[in-house]
Amino acid sequence: MKVLRAYTINYASLADGKHVFDYQIDDKFFAQFEGSLVKKGNVAVDLVMTKTTHCLELEFEITGIVETVCDICAELFDLSIEGEEKIIVKIVDTPPTDNDELNVVYISSSDHSVSVAQMIYELILLSIPIKKTHPRDENDNLTCNPKVLEYLKISEENVAKLAEEQKNTNPIWEELKKLKK
Repeated sequence: MKVLRAYTINYASLADGKHVFDYQIDDKFFAQFEGSLVKKGNVAVDLVMTKTTHCLELEFEITGIVETVCDICAELFDLSIEGEEKIIVKIVDTPPTDNDELNVVYISSSDHSVSVAQMIYELILLSIPIKKTHPRDENDNLTCNPKVLEYLKISEENVAKLAEEQKNTNPIWEELKKLKK
C-alpha cells in the first residue's frame, strides 16, 4: 500500500485554485489492485485539480500503453490507450449513503485528503477497448501471429465482414456515444 500513498492529495493544505499533478503509472501500481486485468503498463497521467471551498474538480488525462491479450490470436501485445475524464469531489458534512450521480464523489468535511489511485485505475481500465487486437500494419493488414491466423482460418475478408456485421448490429452504441458528448 506504500505505492498508493503517492496518489493521495492533501487538499486541505492547498490554496483555492488550480493545482497540477503528474503521475507515471507502472507495473508496481497495477500490482496493488487484486485481480487486476492489467499487469503491465506505462501510462502518464496529467491531473488538473481546481479547489474551491466545498468542491474539488479533478480533470484527468491519460496516455500510454498497457500490455493486453489480443482477442484474435491470444498473444500479448502493447496497446496504446488514451482518455480523459472529469470527476467532481464534493466536500460535505455527511456524505450520502447512496450516490447515483455520475462522476461525483462525496467525502466528509472532516477528511483532509483524497486518494486518486482508484480513479486513475478505473480510468485506465475504461480506456481499454472492448475488442483488443494487434494494430494493423502500414498496408492495413493484421499483424497477429500468422500461424494462429492460419490455424483459425481467419482471412482479411472474414475480419472485415465481422467488423461490418458488428457495426450494423449494434446501432445503440452510436446513440450512447452521442450522450457522452
